[in-house]
Amino acid sequence: MRLQFGYPVLRWVAFACLPVHLSGCHTEQGHEDLSPHSDAEMISEVSSARPGEPFCVGLRLTLDPGWHSYWLNPGDAGQPAAIEWDLPAGYRAGEIQWPFPHKVEESSVVSYGYDNEVMLLTEITPPRSLTDEQTVSISALAHWLVCKDICLPAEADLEFEIRISDEPSLPDPQWIEAFAETRERLPAVASGWAMSATRDREGFVLEVNLDGPIPQSIEGAFFFASERGVLDHGAYQRVARGDGRFSISLTRSKYARAEPKRLKGVLAMPEEITLGSVSTRAIAVDVSVVGEQRDM
Repeated sequence: MRLQFGYPVLRWVAFACLPVHLSGCHTEQGHEDLSPHSDAEMISEVSSARPGEPFCVGLRLTLDPGWHSYWLNPGDAGQPAAIEWDLPAGYRAGEIQWPFPHKVEESSVVSYGYDNEVMLLTEITPPRSLTDEQTVSISALAHWLVCKDICLPAEADLEFEIRISDEPSLPDPQWIEAFAETRERLPAVASGWAMSATRDREGFVLEVNLDGPIPQSIEGAFFFASERGVLDHGAYQRVARGDGRFSISLTRSKYARAEPKRLKGVLAMPEEITLGSVSTRAIAVDVSVVGEQRDM
């Protein structure tokens, strides 16, 4: 059973287009390189899994220096990665969990993406009816786009085996640090933070009221909208500090076709903060937008 999560490569045209090669690179021997300037592997967090209990796997992309791939919302140009799962009967795959990105600025084009290395997490859930002590093979076809001066589509057929056992699942020691670092970049729910969003003439104001002190370094916080065509990706985001609160001014995209009813995305903090027992630099945002709607 093949399930696809993400977006098909080159499914739609970007607002600002970069040069794209529609075929892979060719090596000196003439063989097509299906993952130019990048490598991919699928990693299981655990060495064995229990029937009915989800376990986490990571699509690990390693990029050549100077090259980048893209986030869920790639910004002005680009395409996010996609995974087509080929799962055994009864297995389920969740949605991709995206670490927060950084801005990639090329001339007047501003994209959201990753460089060097990134790991995209997915939860796999085996069926409860599995018998103990069996090994299953899980495979996937991954697509992503890599860009520097040009953009190249990349793909890889990936496969790994996992042992099914009634024994407690134990992390694979080789990958403990990599999964921990990735989770620090995943958006966390900020309990004790009350968020709201209002419209203004230029766009929107995201306001955060805190039940506690404002993080020491708030200047440089940046909101990444998860939906394309909502915000001007390259616009400066002014951070204002108040009594027990702070706000971020966001500029509406000139390509917006309609006013959003909700503002969704990730608030990336300039430094790591602690939320309960979780250390993170990314806060999940999903709030209603209030105020008079602007005619588009």
